[in-house]
Amino acid sequence: MEQLQHQKPLNTGASAFHSCDICGELIEQLIWPSIDWVDEERGFESTEAINFGWLDSIIENEQCSLCRLVARIFEQTRVKDTDHLGRIYCFFSKTSIRPSTTRKRRNWSIGLDFYYPTVDKKMVPTIWQPSLRLLASDSSAIDIDEEVFELGRALSPGYADAAFLRACFDICVRTHGAACNQPVRKGPSGNQFPLSNSSALPAGLRVIDIQEQRLIHAPTTCRYVVLSYVWGSTNFLQLTKETESQLQTPGILRKIPVPKTISNSIEATGMIGARYLWVDSLCILQDDEEEKVAQIQKMDKIYANSLLTIVAAGGTHADAGLWNTNSNGVRVGQIREEVHGLNFISAGPDLMKTLEKSVWIQRAWTYQEYVLSRRLLVFGEYQAYYSCESAGFAEDYVHRVSSNGTQELQAAADDEFSTVVSVAHQFPTFWPSMIREYTNRSLSFDSDGLNALSGVLQNFSQGINDGFLCGLPVSTLFEAGLLWVPSRTLRKRGPTSVGSQFPSWSWVGWVGEVSFEVKNEDSDAILDARVITEWSVSYEHGILRSTDLHFPSAAGQLSSSASSTIWKAENSSLQGIQTGYLCFITKSAMFTIEESYWNQFVTPDDFDCEHNGLYRVLHEGTWVGSVHLEHSTARNLPVGPGHTHEFIVLARSGGRVEPLTIPERPQTEENNWIPLFDEDLLEQYQEDVYDVMLVIVEQDVAYRRGIGQIHKDSWDNAGWQLTKIQLG
Repeated sequence: MEQLQHQKPLNTGASAFHSCDICGELIEQLIWPSIDWVDEERGFESTEAINFGWLDSIIENEQCSLCRLVARIFEQTRVKDTDHLGRIYCFFSKTSIRPSTTRKRRNWSIGLDFYYPTVDKKMVPTIWQPSLRLLASDSSAIDIDEEVFELGRALSPGYADAAFLRACFDICVRTHGAACNQPVRKGPSGNQFPLSNSSALPAGLRVIDIQEQRLIHAPTTCRYVVLSYVWGSTNFLQLTKETESQLQTPGILRKIPVPKTISNSIEATGMIGARYLWVDSLCILQDDEEEKVAQIQKMDKIYANSLLTIVAAGGTHADAGLWNTNSNGVRVGQIREEVHGLNFISAGPDLMKTLEKSVWIQRAWTYQEYVLSRRLLVFGEYQAYYSCESAGFAEDYVHRVSSNGTQELQAAADDEFSTVVSVAHQFPTFWPSMIREYTNRSLSFDSDGLNALSGVLQNFSQGINDGFLCGLPVSTLFEAGLLWVPSRTLRKRGPTSVGSQFPSWSWVGWVGEVSFEVKNEDSDAILDARVITEWSVSYEHGILRSTDLHFPSAAGQLSSSASSTIWKAENSSLQGIQTGYLCFITKSAMFTIEESYWNQFVTPDDFDCEHNGLYRVLHEGTWVGSVHLEHSTARNLPVGPGHTHEFIVLARSGGRVEPLTIPERPQTEENNWIPLFDEDLLEQYQEDVYDVMLVIVEQDVAYRRGIGQIHKDSWDNAGWQLTKIQLG
């Protein structure tokens, strides 16, 4: 059989038959790679891809260890409906390397690319990037007197590797210094603020003492770990007034059934050398609403002050456990083969891929647990990961082996050889992106709509010297906060835990992803846009008036450190307001709404289109603006001639927004666009518009139904009047 020489990808003109006789040659090509491109400035060279042959031929060669390795890696990573019996090419990927002086490969994470034999080189879909790594312990076998990078580590056969977990934590604490021990975050203007602004523990904090195996009140100097996990159902052991005394009994957690994820977390806490663990279901009284509210408002301090957060990313409920093992308690997932005297393993998914495919990342509660943590210890389906402010670790990954044989596990976040992702830098720097991310996640209970974000809002307010009212920034409430639009179909959120209705004017009053029509963050521009200077919120405990607040004039700008101190004190009380009527005086006018051609070819659930649900606003038959309507509102709202609707002014716009330039029809082959409105109107008034809200009024209470823009001169001609609005 003709031997297969390495060749350019998808060169179907050459022989593509595979022969195990050449597996040794392929290993030689990996050790001494052929170079087809050189980056002299960075000192990197790029290898050619190596054609391994047809996948079906590889699968059939079960006696060849390299074939078995590649076939099993494909089976593990392929999307399950892939037709792997059809004709598929396999290649060892092109790689950027820095070869040794003897021209041998130094980085040993080898990607595998699978292609359908088509002209356009269509890649076979995989769950994560298939790749193999040389075991770090075998690096000396390739005889290089230089550092070798990106190597593999064999997973321990047991359910968890205590040595790995402890090593990660010890390296971080010992070598990363203030970056991980006292981390800071960046605000929108680039200012820095501490992740935790208090060394004191939150009052009333309970923790699990893993030595005494019971629940206790946290000691003053308590250094604790927290658990972030998916509850699933609530049918498991929890702290209640009835179970509190029992859970405080020494040794009780060894005697009673504890959800597997929690019991595993107790073990993991001990493995890193910590003594205390905080778990929400066992450390907060679940049948005491007053305590729950108080603790929820301290979530930023609970997570930010912890040593690290254990993340159960591989489970879908509290009893799933942290690690994936078979019935004998043996780890499953890693593939290992010896090929011509060298040991290779399959590489598991990186941390971001593990989180992306988890149920954990889809839950709203886990968002703040994720961004408020200084260190993460993540247990995925295949392995464990450690991520901090300075570096990332994966259980199957050795970053480098030095020339004297010393192994280094960690990879710095900015290291050019790193394949491990550090995710501890995901704290939002712009509040609209935070709200969009959060509203794209799911909650089991509507009543937790704002609770599950309260910790992030509390912490984020430091970075903008602002407060949040019902989830919206106070200082730019009308100029930015109210300008949210649905990215998908929404539904009205159910009541709070005490039966109050969430407001229609805030995103928290709705379930579903939203985005913001924020056009300008400049302070002066926001001040210029201000129309409503005084407002109040009437809520269950009284009335909050803007004139009583020392809130920033715009965009987090404060006049003095004294006012900043006042504001921070007042902000803590604002966080507890989740419902209320927003009252103010503004201009009101009536307009007609007409469906645009756009809505006929964009589905309401098309979240890739930021303009879905866009309708035209008309006055006396002339197009004067646009409005975003949520799908259920648009379906039930009468539109067209003979139907007028009330709009109210929120602010002057800082500039024309995209909805005013959407074409009436798709672009033609001649690149002709048919505009929605008269070009003279665009030229004359392109920046002189109002941000407006469409409302419906029921028993003197107005309810939000849409957000849009209307040209100012057209508004002035519509016979507006000043109206006192009570927005529910």
